[in-house]
Amino acid sequence: MGEFLQEHKRSIAVAALGMFVFLAAHMYITGHYGDAILTGQRQLAQHKADAARYSVDAATLDTVRRSREALADKVTALEKRMQRVAPKGLLLDASIADGDVHYNRMVDAVRRNELERCALANIDVDARLGLPDAFPATRREVDWYLRGLDVVQQMLEKVLAINNEVLEGGIARVDRIDIAPVPKGKLAAGATQRVAVTFVLVGHPKAVGALREAIARPADGRALVLLSGTERSLDLPPQAGPRAPRGMDPLDLGRTQATLVLAALDLGTTAQGEK
Repeated sequence: MGEFLQEHKRSIAVAALGMFVFLAAHMYITGHYGDAILTGQRQLAQHKADAARYSVDAATLDTVRRSREALADKVTALEKRMQRVAPKGLLLDASIADGDVHYNRMVDAVRRNELERCALANIDVDARLGLPDAFPATRREVDWYLRGLDVVQQMLEKVLAINNEVLEGGIARVDRIDIAPVPKGKLAAGATQRVAVTFVLVGHPKAVGALREAIARPADGRALVLLSGTERSLDLPPQAGPRAPRGMDPLDLGRTQATLVLAALDLGTTAQGEK
């Protein structure tokens, strides 16, 4: 034994020194970082427990993925239904160089077609068509009022259809049409542009009801949003007697006056640039 120690005393001394250094380092780390290590170990254990508790199997993930895709399809279909697709000419695209000439041409076209057809059907219509007295000054204004004219044209088509298909003479007249003025300021990119048009019309209650139902059942790309709607009977109260008040059309007895505020939506686009 003595010979072994004598022969290997250098190695034993080095090993002992290494053990001493290790123990000293361990004591130093434990003393200074023991709490942090314990905290880290507890957090690691907690994370492992949470991962096991909230783990989602492949079947559940697939179900969630299919639900998300179905909802995305519904949103796309709704956008397609609500997004206006204006007829050719009633949208001022970049290919139209002279917006003023184009504006006049489209207004004249609606007056020659829908307005004259209403006149032939004995439907009195506000000849202004809701357009402003002053000529639009910029391409943005031209674009805005062309979009409003698109709503007016579609509404007059519906009025003509009601009189032809539901009740002859059902809609007697459209007393007032107002296209909302161009909003001030620039639209943000991706903003929803809403062109509102107010119609005040008079007709038989059955025809007015059919008109509102037709508005509620549009084809894709031709939706009109009903922002507000009011109706009032033009019948005389019992104490008024059989005679109509001065200035009132006697034929209005039994009719309804409806005020409808409709809007066309343009989703995610901006108006044309300034002139």
